[in-house]
Amino acid sequence: MSPTPASSRRNIVGAAVGNAFELFDFTAYATFATIISYTFFPAGHSDTALLLTLATFGIGFFVRPLGAFIIGAYADRHGRRAAMTLTVWVMAAGSAIIAFLPGYATIGIVAPFALVVARLLQGFAAGGELGAATSILVENAPEERMGLAGSWQTTGQHIGALISGLLGLVLFLCFDEDTIRAWAWRLPFVFGMLIAPVGIYLRKTLEEAVPSDDERLSFADFLRRFHGHAVRRLPIGIVYEAGSTIQQYFFQFVVTYAVHTLHMPIRKALLINISNGVVGFAGSLAGGLLADRYGARRVIVISRLINAAIYFPVFWLMLQAPSLGSLTLACAILMIGNAVSGGAGMAFLASLFPKEQRAFGIGLSYSIGVTLFGSTAQLVFAWIIGLTGSRLSWIGYVIAVCVLSAMILVSAQRTANMHDASKKKERAV
Repeated sequence: MSPTPASSRRNIVGAAVGNAFELFDFTAYATFATIISYTFFPAGHSDTALLLTLATFGIGFFVRPLGAFIIGAYADRHGRRAAMTLTVWVMAAGSAIIAFLPGYATIGIVAPFALVVARLLQGFAAGGELGAATSILVENAPEERMGLAGSWQTTGQHIGALISGLLGLVLFLCFDEDTIRAWAWRLPFVFGMLIAPVGIYLRKTLEEAVPSDDERLSFADFLRRFHGHAVRRLPIGIVYEAGSTIQQYFFQFVVTYAVHTLHMPIRKALLINISNGVVGFAGSLAGGLLADRYGARRVIVISRLINAAIYFPVFWLMLQAPSLGSLTLACAILMIGNAVSGGAGMAFLASLFPKEQRAFGIGLSYSIGVTLFGSTAQLVFAWIIGLTGSRLSWIGYVIAVCVLSAMILVSAQRTANMHDASKKKERAV
């Protein structure tokens, strides 16, 4: 039975709210990384404290594949709705720890260890979130609108970044910097914790066809069936995610870069997140529409190559007269290509895997790609800047990953298609 327009809208809202929640927390952490470093790590060299904070940010990524493995398989076997409700609860727990955890000055070494636990919880939930959310979006859309439907996954992420930027701006308008450093920086995480019940309610209203007890495979049988077509396409999904992740965390790092490297006031730098959220929202939807018309892979590759070509000149021009306006404009220009690629990417990932293994396959592709590149991105960015002393040097890393991912994506997809065609011919004979 085809979903009604009302149920389709509920599915979009229910799926998007969790993705918004995920990126809201991550953007809030990145935005207040400098303040968090003062709160949870010993007083000392500011660069070292910042690197430790960014490393803690990266730790959460290492349990993402575990989250994708467990929650993704659960979503395919028991339904996407149940899995997506679970991820919101776990994300909320991580936010609650960060919101109420005493600092290093109060509880000593326990503080950074507890911060690591919070990041592990958030990473585990995020690993299982994307596969289930993307699956329910594309499976409840007409074939000719799968790109637009899937784009709401990344659109939700940009909404989360926008809300994070707006809330951060409100904090700096309402409190002085000393108050924010003392306790007010925690309010975004309190907000993230409090909106969890809303997400849970919305997700309980989602409509989907859940496998019956007779149709449901055991976990062992499910894993045995994840072979052949699905396994061959897993590296393609990982390669796609590498290029997506390195760009997304480029934008996550920009506020830290503006404050720590360009020495801009954080209250002004938060306007960058707001701009990125607005441009990303529109760009993601445009990417979904373009994917439906021209094909997702073509849109992804072209947009990544265009961005790779303009990253250096755009940032070089910005650094000739660095200001909030020039940095915001530079990020907005680059966000267009990133958002278009991300909007098209969800339909592309969904097309790689059969329905009965889709949440598992998408989740693993996403979490492995993000773990390999997202976990280290901000740390590598800060390290390259510190090593070279150049405010432009870190852009080279972003360009290299974008170009390599686009080139490998074209080659790998062609190879996989040829392999599948050969197998079909063998079976026909």
